[in-house]
Amino acid sequence: MRRTQGGPDGSRSRALSRRLEAPTHRVYRPVVAFQAMGEFKVATFNIWNRCGPWEERLAAMRKGIASLAPDILALQEVVRLPEAGFDQAQLLQKDALAFSAFGKNDKSDYPMGVAILSRWPILRSLVFPLPTGGTDEHRSLLFAEVQAPFGVVPVFVTHLNWRLDEGHVREEQMRFIVDTITAHAPKSGFPPLLLGDMHAEPESDEIRFLRGLTRLGGRSTYFSDC
Repeated sequence: MRRTQGGPDGSRSRALSRRLEAPTHRVYRPVVAFQAMGEFKVATFNIWNRCGPWEERLAAMRKGIASLAPDILALQEVVRLPEAGFDQAQLLQKDALAFSAFGKNDKSDYPMGVAILSRWPILRSLVFPLPTGGTDEHRSLLFAEVQAPFGVVPVFVTHLNWRLDEGHVREEQMRFIVDTITAHAPKSGFPPLLLGDMHAEPESDEIRFLRGLTRLGGRSTYFSDC
């Protein structure tokens, strides 16, 4: 599994996988479960909605995605206008990524959300509104179960608040995300994947929380970069 960082807007995107959640005295899952599946590629990309020269960017993104050849691709800032027949995720979807899921916060005034494109069938998907932290941004967390050849993979994609002084909001959103992953991807199954544009540096508390390097609200967790 691979991590792709950065988007057209210079933002930071991350892909992480959870092997251990909460108390640090628990042990990792047996490595043998990962050996049987071999390797697959995961990528995450903020496509910057329709900003800039869209047609030129679309061609460049299609070329880049074909070069990466991911098995699962997470997208952020995806514009979807069903009444106009315009869907950016669909425009980026190739034969190799035949399955897709889209999610947005119903309270958002913008026709924009996050999406998952997959080489393998998507069994189901759910959308969860993220906490706003008292701001006017209405963002979401998209969950999809992907039926891979080696088992069902829980995939989560999100896009956190972007303002530099809203680290406290991102911390609240991250705690919510971890709680949601815990509820919908139990440790008995395949390790969940968390992908997205976190708008946060590696040394920020919200990212350090994911890496098990600090606690938020008296709680801890552990996700591994992949």
